Amino acid sequence: MAGLLAGSVARGEEVEACKGQDELLKECRKYVRKGAPDVNPSQSCCDAMNAVDLTCLCKQVTPAIAGLVDIKRVCTVAKHCKVKLPPPGSKCGSEEVPEC
Repeated sequence: MAGLLAGSVARGEEVEACKGQDELLKECRKYVRKGAPDVNPSQSCCDAMNAVDLTCLCKQVTPAIAGLVDIKRVCTVAKHCKVKLPPPGSKCGSEEVPEC
């Protein structure tokens, strides 16, 4: 989800890097951004999703980042990759985690 964090850094927002964040950005951005095609993620994206520190990542999700990410695609990618997201209704930055 926060694979788009680097875009915020480019706009001058301060964002602390989380374990696995750079790889997640590289491998998964194209699968979770708004307007992304509904295709299964690559194995390298799944590997990156499984390696990222989601607790840290959720702390980094600003409204600007949330505006770039399609939370339904995040759910789809997480399911495909067998990654457990935070419980539905919990906060991930400015977003509420939906029932996936």
